[in-house]
Amino acid sequence: YQRRVRGRTIHGHMVAMHLIPISANPDMIELISTFTVATVGLTFFLFAVAGLVELTGVEFKQKDWAIHRWSQIKGEMMDSLSNPPAAIFTTMAWSILVRPHTPSADMYPLGSTELPSLGRIVLEVACVFWAADIFIYFEHQLMHTAMFYKSVHKTHHTYHVPSAFAGFANHPLEAVFFTFASLWVQLFVAIHPLSHGIFGVFGATWTILSHDARSYHDKGFHYQHHFYPNRNFGAFTPIWDNLFGTRHVNPEMTYQEEVDAKRKLQSKILQDTEAKISKAKDC
Repeated sequence: YQRRVRGRTIHGHMVAMHLIPISANPDMIELISTFTVATVGLTFFLFAVAGLVELTGVEFKQKDWAIHRWSQIKGEMMDSLSNPPAAIFTTMAWSILVRPHTPSADMYPLGSTELPSLGRIVLEVACVFWAADIFIYFEHQLMHTAMFYKSVHKTHHTYHVPSAFAGFANHPLEAVFFTFASLWVQLFVAIHPLSHGIFGVFGATWTILSHDARSYHDKGFHYQHHFYPNRNFGAFTPIWDNLFGTRHVNPEMTYQEEVDAKRKLQSKILQDTEAKISKAKDC
């Protein structure tokens, strides 16, 4: 059978507006070029935002930044390089294979140039927000099980006192899960690409800020997770941690005192390691 979409004839099923701009029947060259451009663009965005956050931080003003902090950031950046291609691949696969069978295909068909109302955009972004928040809480707990921690999630927890660049320093499989967190709600609710993009920018920025020690936006909620790995699994809100008893609360120290204590411990470990290396060379 055939359905007509904005003057186009699409065989088999409706074609929804793609989350990443591609044609109705893309060939391999278009898919590869779109994937490459989107991956490079996302990588640049993540590193640019993380770099801006780092440059405005207290650590950057310290004399030993280039010695201690920069070496850690290089490691975080290397561990982040697999994230954008995994995220873009997942989004493109969903857009081509799954999205045509969702409510988005009827509400936002390919070729449509009309934007949803402001109220509709707010509603859609809110739906994606809560869907991702719920999904990531349980996905994050799954990552801390014996099945996934050593083989997948440990990469992210290599950094006990992370910088903003650690936000996306994780295993490619985890990047796929994180991307799916904002996609699965489309099975039930029509989401315009603009709404998806707005949430994407918000979610990425939030994740980067959550790995900066200042963490003004969430008062250290996720940063504390790197200190106490079995606590604070939530992504954007502490609701699920409060509900399921996994929220970290330290009545003896403030969040900033915890950060300072961890920094001192990390500094001592680095000094001890350097001393051992120096002693070994002398011998």
